[in-house]
Amino acid sequence: MYTSETTLYDVAKNELVWAGTIRTSEPDDVNKAIKGYVETVIKALNEKNLLRKG
Repeated sequence: MYTSETTLYDVAKNELVWAGTIRTSEPDDVNKAIKGYVETVIKALNEKNLLRKG
């Protein structure tokens, strides 16, 4: 089991904007696991309207 934490900071304000923890089991395909991790983080950030579109 692996646990990863991702944090997003506003550097100009020196403030934590968002943090998320993702738990995964040992992946059979590391590239597929990384892609899934990134997709999960992007989805969570989009749900909070923290990513600019365009």
